[in-house]
Amino acid sequence: MEAFLQNHRTTPDKRSKLALYYKLKIDLLVEESRETALDCYMKSAMEYMKLSLQSKAFEPLSVARLREGRNYDRFADNYAKRGGWTPKLSKINNPFQTAYTTYKWRY
Repeated sequence: MEAFLQNHRTTPDKRSKLALYYKLKIDLLVEESRETALDCYMKSAMEYMKLSLQSKAFEPLSVARLREGRNYDRFADNYAKRGGWTPKLSKINNPFQTAYTTYKWRY
């Protein structure tokens, strides 16, 4: 599914469905595989940010924050190191980093 959506002709509707897919996957995986579920939180938020749907992007981040508590910041830093986003990109080119920065600032 992800490879299919890399096509430049992909519509915003299809991208929003990918974000919803990650969100649903979270519900299934949260009890079985915490690390995979947290990856899905981040992917869902990134897809929503690419579509400029900030309110929907913050929802999975808020849930991740509530579930993980203090471990969330450590996870987000590890996610960046593993290639979840590239730190040298600007905030404009990096929607998740923008969401993460805004999210940390708000709470």
